[in-house]
Amino acid sequence: MSSLMNTGRPPVFCPGCSHDRITHALDKAFSNLGFQGQDIVIVTDIGCSGLFDTFFNTHAFHGLHGRALTYATGLKMAHPELNVIVTMGDGGLGIGGAHILSACRRNLDLTLLVLNNFNFGMTGGQFSATTPLDAQVGSGFLNRMERPMDLCQVASSAGAPYVKRFSSYTKNLVEEIENAIHFEGFSILDIWGICPGRTDLRRRPSKTPWPRCRP
Repeated sequence: MSSLMNTGRPPVFCPGCSHDRITHALDKAFSNLGFQGQDIVIVTDIGCSGLFDTFFNTHAFHGLHGRALTYATGLKMAHPELNVIVTMGDGGLGIGGAHILSACRRNLDLTLLVLNNFNFGMTGGQFSATTPLDAQVGSGFLNRMERPMDLCQVASSAGAPYVKRFSSYTKNLVEEIENAIHFEGFSILDIWGICPGRTDLRRRPSKTPWPRCRP
């Protein structure tokens, strides 16, 4: 199966951005699964992860920040034959937290890719719901006032049957995405990466405990 990448709208991420690697891994996963453009709808919201719907020759829905899962739910219920893929950043994750919980409880056959780079990269690098306490971010000290959210713990507690966390630089990234799409039910991938335009790589490693997630 050939690539579903939109050659008229290539990825436009900053050099070194982990989102670029995820974009091409997702395309490879589509190819390996034998999907054609009419088999897929990519649902996005706002931010760097919100550009994904423009990079592929598939059905697409682009909506409000944090609300992508609500649109995806309606699309899946109206057209259950479609493979519904949602891309969301940690910004949308925090803004749309209630929708995350509802999706976990409903357990519709949706795949959520959270492109987690721990900041609002497109609007200046402010802290998000997942920013470590000791990170240096554009919003100054504000991230030190709130404990970061652990998506895997929250999703598992809410009833999501398939939850995994791994780096965007993992060697089997394509396989991980394929497995999540193939799973019949709600699947969440918490994919960690670096925002090269905003991340201060000189900061101390976070002491926040992050437990390993399993499906």
